[in-house]
Amino acid sequence: FSRSENLIEQLVACLKKGSESEGKLAAVVASLFCVQLGESNDELFIKFREAIMPILRDETKSPSLRTSYAQAIGIICFITCEEIS
Repeated sequence: FSRSENLIEQLVACLKKGSESEGKLAAVVASLFCVQLGESNDELFIKFREAIMPILRDETKSPSLRTSYAQAIGIICFITCEEIS
């Protein structure tokens, strides 16, 4: 694994199964990682989307966590997507 791949895998794990505070931080870091990367990468978007969307849709999760995830997926989508539906 390269450093980037390792970081992505760790972020995905934190987004999926982390505590609330860990999830919020992972959402911010994932967003910043994509900003730093600064290029279209549909595969990266799909990885983060698969981790974020189930939590975002889960109404039992706290509103603040879901807000963090919504902001993150918006930023990630804006930066990494070209033509994904």
